[in-house]
Amino acid sequence: MSDSGHPTLTYFDIRGRAEGIRLLFTDQGIPFMDRRIRSADSWQAVKRSLPLRVLPHYSDPRLSITQSHAIMSYLGASTGMVPADPVGAAVYDEAYHAVAEVQEQLWQFAWQPEYQSHPEGFANGALTRYLIGLERLYLGNPGAFWIGERVSTVDYLAFVLLDELRAFFPATLAQFETLQAFHLQMAARPRISAYIGSRKQPVVFGMSLNGPKVDPAAVINPGDVFENPWREPIPL
Repeated sequence: MSDSGHPTLTYFDIRGRAEGIRLLFTDQGIPFMDRRIRSADSWQAVKRSLPLRVLPHYSDPRLSITQSHAIMSYLGASTGMVPADPVGAAVYDEAYHAVAEVQEQLWQFAWQPEYQSHPEGFANGALTRYLIGLERLYLGNPGAFWIGERVSTVDYLAFVLLDELRAFFPATLAQFETLQAFHLQMAARPRISAYIGSRKQPVVFGMSLNGPKVDPAAVINPGDVFENPWREPIPL
């Protein structure tokens, strides 16, 4: 918990597993402390205090937890984004976890040699199949969002996934006009648009076999480095 009394989100200076949470806070206008770990010493100090030794970590006056999806679930329920009835909640969970599974597959691929040498194999194969399924699921909701008529945690998580595809697999994303339109719709939300245009959003999506995955749309100044919490700082 921060000194200001606002919730505190602790994570590395990357988008990764915390970006959907940051987007939720930002878009909903909820003040929070965005605590970013930028050195190996800081990470080791924080790590010793966490039961599961993982980030992100969330704390408020009532709760202290890790695991990004647990945090998103808590925030979704706290802000009225999760349907109260069991049927609605099941549909919500289906969409959320479907998006999360594709995100995990994308991140796992980033650690394979083919990510650098032959990304088109993944793009034209598994990734395309995943997106076909996600598009069908998205189209099953008549509204502009993934679930119901208002934004939810599913939309924030889906935006994070699609934004990484925008950065590294744009041709694949372009084949799915509905998903691409959803990505643009979320990016245009005033608070999200302002966040994207600021220097507050991390320029690094996450780590891969070849180092940090830097957003090609990010503004990089001479001398900028990625304050790597696992090794020495990496020039960008």
